[in-house]
Amino acid sequence: MAKREKIICVIDTETTGKREEGGEIIELGAVKYSYRDGKAKILGRFFRRIRPKTDYFSPQALAVNRIDPETLKDKPPIEEVLPEFLNFIKGSILVAHRAGFDVDFIRASLRECNLPMPDNWVCDTARMGSMLFKKRNLCLEDMMREFKIKRPFGRHKSWIDCVCTGKLFFRMARGYSLRELGAVRFPDIVKEEV
Repeated sequence: MAKREKIICVIDTETTGKREEGGEIIELGAVKYSYRDGKAKILGRFFRRIRPKTDYFSPQALAVNRIDPETLKDKPPIEEVLPEFLNFIKGSILVAHRAGFDVDFIRASLRECNLPMPDNWVCDTARMGSMLFKKRNLCLEDMMREFKIKRPFGRHKSWIDCVCTGKLFFRMARGYSLRELGAVRFPDIVKEEV
């Protein structure tokens, strides 16, 4: 990436299941970095748990993210969280692992809440890994092992996954332009099957 400072915002969601089965966002996280000359500095963190509109929780999602539905009852609804999130990511380049999944959920929620669609560039670390390793569907854990990145602790919590994805992105991004990294505008991201 270019020598001048870039603002990078790594995003991640946790959900109640697949969107086509009625899944909703129940956790939204982002970590914002200043990135210059190959060095990243954390500027801020965004982390919100969200009360879903329905009682639908897929057994698979519960097993993965271990977010107890009972703990979400006093959390704000998505329509209160999304404006804060949009403000947090404003003007940044977004990064996500398997970005299509997260962006698909966020776009659907923005439409349901009649909120504006951001036009940020989005880099997908899974896509970057596919280009680099000539393999598809590389999970975050496999790519972290490949780059010898240690997970600080826990998994499938949005802010922890943001930190891990950020470390991975900064290792892979050195010296490349957004186009070379396969960046796509937020509205144009295609959801890929995992």
